Amino acid sequence: MENNGAGVIVTDNKYDYTPINDKQTPIPQGQLAYIKGEIYDYFGTNEAIVQNKATAEQEDDFYEGEVKPFLMQIQQAFTNCFFTRKERGYGNEIVAEGNKLQYAKLSDKLAAVKYLSEIGGLMLDQALTTLGFPPIGGEEGKRRVQTLNMVNADLADAYQLGAGAGNNKPVDEPEDGTDGAAAADTDGKEDEE
Repeated sequence: MENNGAGVIVTDNKYDYTPINDKQTPIPQGQLAYIKGEIYDYFGTNEAIVQNKATAEQEDDFYEGEVKPFLMQIQQAFTNCFFTRKERGYGNEIVAEGNKLQYAKLSDKLAAVKYLSEIGGLMLDQALTTLGFPPIGGEEGKRRVQTLNMVNADLADAYQLGAGAGNNKPVDEPEDGTDGAAAADTDGKEDEE
């Protein structure tokens, strides 16, 4: 009976039986697009975000326009609910934040880690966590890595000109095989005499 769509129904003579005709009426494409647009507008999103086809700029716009204000509202609501006015006066608050980089594409994560590592802005544990790996921990995990192409701006002249800030000659390796520091000391003594 289930396969042929036929069946038996028992009715009373008091009632008339009216069968329900199952007719599917397709929704016109224009109306369907309108309904989708209304739903996306209501939730503050768009088709690219819903279908995970958004560009980095669209994702940033969505985060700044929808996610971040929601997190701020949650933060304020929880802070007001959990702390008294006096406790809030002492600086107690609930912090709600979303890590934008956590949901970024791998290429964006790698670019951020590379840039921040070059300038010494990341510790090893932070870089590993950003890429989804477990942290090393200990002193090794707290170590900052920095490329030798970056130098403190206050020390740039001294770094480029040699060990001494007043020394205008670069320190060259001596040809006699002695230590370079000894050669620098010799050069400094000759200048003083």
